[in-house]
Amino acid sequence: MPQYQLPVLYVAANSEEFQRLQHFFAGSQVQLVANPSPQQLENSEEKVLLLLSDNFLKDHLAMQALSSLMLETERILPIILNGRQKDVNGQIIETPTQTKTIHELMRYRDFWHEEWIRLRKANREAAADELEEIEAKKLFAKRLSTNIGSFLRKINALSPSPWADFEASEFSRLLQAIDITALQKSEEKETEEEQAEIEEAPEIEVESRAEEEILEAESPEETPLEEKEAEEEQAENSVEEIEEEEKTAEEKEPMEAVEEEKVEEIPTVLEKEEEKEVATEKVVLEDENLEAAQEYLTEVRSLDALFVIAETETEEADYEVARLAYERILVLDPSNGRALIWLARLLDRHFEEEEQQLAQEYYKKAIFVNEESAALYYEYALHLRKRFASLFRVNELLHRALEIDPQYELAYLALADCQAKQGQIEAARANYLQACLLNPELQAEELDQLYKVIRPEEQKPLAEELQLPESEEEILRSPHAEEVVFITGATSGIGRATAWQFARAGYRLVLTGRRAACLEELSEQLRENFEQLEVQTLSFDVRNKEEIDAALAKLPESWSNIDILINNAGLAKGRGPIHEGKIEDWETMIDTNLKGLLYLSRAISPIMVQNKKGFIINIGSIAGKEAYSDGNVYCATKAALDMLTKGMRLDLHRYGVRVAAIHPGHVETEFALVRFDGDEEKAKIYDDFTPLRAEDVAETIFFVASRPERVNIQDLLLFANQQASAAVIDRSGKKFE
Repeated sequence: MPQYQLPVLYVAANSEEFQRLQHFFAGSQVQLVANPSPQQLENSEEKVLLLLSDNFLKDHLAMQALSSLMLETERILPIILNGRQKDVNGQIIETPTQTKTIHELMRYRDFWHEEWIRLRKANREAAADELEEIEAKKLFAKRLSTNIGSFLRKINALSPSPWADFEASEFSRLLQAIDITALQKSEEKETEEEQAEIEEAPEIEVESRAEEEILEAESPEETPLEEKEAEEEQAENSVEEIEEEEKTAEEKEPMEAVEEEKVEEIPTVLEKEEEKEVATEKVVLEDENLEAAQEYLTEVRSLDALFVIAETETEEADYEVARLAYERILVLDPSNGRALIWLARLLDRHFEEEEQQLAQEYYKKAIFVNEESAALYYEYALHLRKRFASLFRVNELLHRALEIDPQYELAYLALADCQAKQGQIEAARANYLQACLLNPELQAEELDQLYKVIRPEEQKPLAEELQLPESEEEILRSPHAEEVVFITGATSGIGRATAWQFARAGYRLVLTGRRAACLEELSEQLRENFEQLEVQTLSFDVRNKEEIDAALAKLPESWSNIDILINNAGLAKGRGPIHEGKIEDWETMIDTNLKGLLYLSRAISPIMVQNKKGFIINIGSIAGKEAYSDGNVYCATKAALDMLTKGMRLDLHRYGVRVAAIHPGHVETEFALVRFDGDEEKAKIYDDFTPLRAEDVAETIFFVASRPERVNIQDLLLFANQQASAAVIDRSGKKFE
């Protein structure tokens, strides 16, 4: 009797619903195939019944199967079911499955992000025979944390039916989908044994094994260099191909974003109270006058209609009207990621130079909405490189892209280009070779010459020539992986931000401070975000030489060659005229700001002299350049630091050791709270202007430290825009938030 095989995807928690389906179709021409493998799904063309529940969306193997269908969504017939879980008393309770609003989508994204973190921790403690399985699951969870919003928006576009309605209609939607006008059943009821013969695979369990390549087929791709656009439009897994296949869906199906290769779909934060059907016919404005167009667009409230207008006008090269449409979307939904990125691209590609600063702002906002998109960081980096030639910022963005997606070959290639222009040939060569390993087609003779890559006349396969290591960690090893950075005062403020800055670049870190718990917390956060990062923490007070010596003695021998010392620990205590000053405050500042720096420099500089290389960076203050009233002793300690830096430079330059001082103005950290002994009212000194942030100073420290060895930036003064000197500040309000 069976003439039609119907694949059904579900999880064990929803076995009850599957059994009802079995009972309904028993003895008919429809044979249910429970939970076929992703390979079986890819090799068939049948419709697939998806029983989607909260349990399903949190299940590794179930989501693998679903991901294999994301290029063929027209095959999916989605049904929404309640999930089931046990309460504290062991009773089964039902959990609604909600996937409409951004908050509901983010709940599942958060689940998979937390699962990724859990698996990373498990990977460190796993037995050797478990590593492969855990690594596969970890990779899947990381990719799914980025793509699950895209998955669910595609499912929502298929108008899923609630289970109750689906069952009440005697599954009529399913019968229509598989083109069966009448269900035919045999005259005699099947026995239980016959029913058991219905082909059924084991139900999906929550801890099923993941397969590494599942998501790769539909990971959205990033917009590449413009010269490669034509080639990359043919990429098998690009989002343009997905859209071409989706055009066969019903006419009223909401339009999907037209995304370029390697750019993930970016979620919108506008919550719609009701789902409204929007026709997807192209809307073309009849009046090309901009004022008329703007007047028309102000009356349009449908985001889907506005996207159609924007895309249509872009295709017809009417970029001003397209811009108005995107801007209208952002009036209705200021955090719409799709509109932000496409408006940034529109301004970048089709508008004059005066609009490029605005394009930059839209790139920033798009990244803020979807901060886990490697593609956006890469594209923003290319924009800055092309328009503003800001190599330092470009490097930072490309490193961030590679943190998110370590297999992003174009980011490695772009990073190599920037490093070559900065004179960092060894680092550039390493990143160029990594790009070639990931994509041998990127290898070019002129690039080999640029990066001084010597290849044998009879070219061996690149992986064989470089003896490609098996582990991912070795392949992606940072060019700074052997360099040790020693940061004092790393528990908060500038020191903490500096630790993050150097961690992104792959340095080994020695983090020090008085608060051991804060150091451990920072260390754990860094390890969770940077899988290969090596960190040591040392808790001591820089005022105590014995504590310093004891802490340094604890460092493993492999950490003893410190390459960069950042003397950041410092503070201000109290404020008042000299005749009212507290001796204990003076001693605290002198011991911390000056003697602490001396103790550390004396202990570490001999290592640098012996190695004939190294860098000592002292964090000073504008107070060391200009005295201000009631700041007497603090200003004196920072002035001493300034002079000490110059003396150290004179002493150490002959040994190849660089020395620098960075003098920031006002920076919003714990500085003021410490100065006024925790008095929050007195510490409110930043309320009427925009000071520097700790990250601004950390970026400057990294910039100074990352110059080629022939360069020594010895003295650098850093101010917020609203501060002109130590005492001259525009306090008319926060202008640059």
